[in-house]
Amino acid sequence: MHCGSCINSITNILNRIGVHKSEISLERKFGRFHFDQDESFAEDIIETIEHLGYDVEKLSIIDGEDPTFH
Repeated sequence: MHCGSCINSITNILNRIGVHKSEISLERKFGRFHFDQDESFAEDIIETIEHLGYDVEKLSIIDGEDPTFH
């Protein structure tokens, strides 16, 4: 991920699969995504981001609604 355009692409696609809020940091190479488990799952988010050409490592899921990726 190199720029704000990358962040916008990821955010727009994830919104379509039920992600309510995305927090992505280019500097830290870090993202946090909020979603309702009934609509989306962490694995769907990972697959979607990888399909866009980015590497993803799941670090944690908090309360089942707040996955943190690196």
